[in-house]
Amino acid sequence: NKDSILIIDDDLTFRKRLAKAFRERSIDTFEASNSKGAIELCADIIFNKAVLDLRIKDESGLELLPKLLELNPDLKVLVLTGYGTISTAVQSLKLGAFNYLTKPTDADTILNSFNNTNNQDLQVPTLDQVEWDYINRVIDENNGNISKASKKLGIHRRSLQRKLAKTPDLIK
Repeated sequence: NKDSILIIDDDLTFRKRLAKAFRERSIDTFEASNSKGAIELCADIIFNKAVLDLRIKDESGLELLPKLLELNPDLKVLVLTGYGTISTAVQSLKLGAFNYLTKPTDADTILNSFNNTNNQDLQVPTLDQVEWDYINRVIDENNGNISKASKKLGIHRRSLQRKLAKTPDLIK
């Protein structure tokens, strides 16, 4: 029974790079950039595993997760996000995700997390990591505009720029 994996991520570069890495490991790999495409593929093909981005454009991976499991109850779904929080990790696991990882990550880490039967080993992010993720989410929501993001965060623009210059250890 050969492994097959579905990658659901709207980040084309990341999705293609990950798909290439899985194919190099002789894993049948399929890709979807949105919920509709993922549901169509799951209706036609029985996958062993799926990598599901938490945010797919304007959609929520958490809304898609139960639909995927309804189509294939044996599917091992790994939720992947660039904006990891404890609450989304817990929510993902409660909805039936097999495991949860934060970006940046690579194919080996993803495959190892599928083999980890103890999905309770969630790495608790440091306070610096949570702050970094939140700041980057606010910047992303403001289309990269540092001035708008600093107003939304309630800090001076220069303070925000100083924070951005200090990458947390987890990311380095």
